[in-house]
Amino acid sequence: MKHIKRNRKGATAVEFAMVSPLFFLTLFACFEFGKMSMIESLAENAAFRAARHVVVLGATIDESIEEVTNRLAIVGVRNAVVTIEPTANGFIQTEIDDGTDTVAVRISIPMNENLIVAGFLSDYVMEKEAVLTTERF
Repeated sequence: MKHIKRNRKGATAVEFAMVSPLFFLTLFACFEFGKMSMIESLAENAAFRAARHVVVLGATIDESIEEVTNRLAIVGVRNAVVTIEPTANGFIQTEIDDGTDTVAVRISIPMNENLIVAGFLSDYVMEKEAVLTTERF
């Protein structure tokens, strides 16, 4: 039985042209969701670290905001909004003092400014929060 040698160069090019867009779309989607997951994990950690830092007696809100900013800068997060709300007896305070009961640190990150191709997440804002009770005696 003889094998007929056929020229398959054109067929290979057509197959590549049909499969490559799906392959690259999947590849870029993996990169985007990976980066989004990394930002989410880092934001959770930054909120907890900032809350942990600010519950210590003598810490200031500005120091905690700087703590969050430094942590988020590790992966290049841009335009994050950090809110720190100390409360005493259920009322929000402007500063942390001896009467502060809890401290809530909230981080809001607009994903359209922090992902490479964020067209499908254009209005999504990731929000993470950590609330800790102060340790005062």
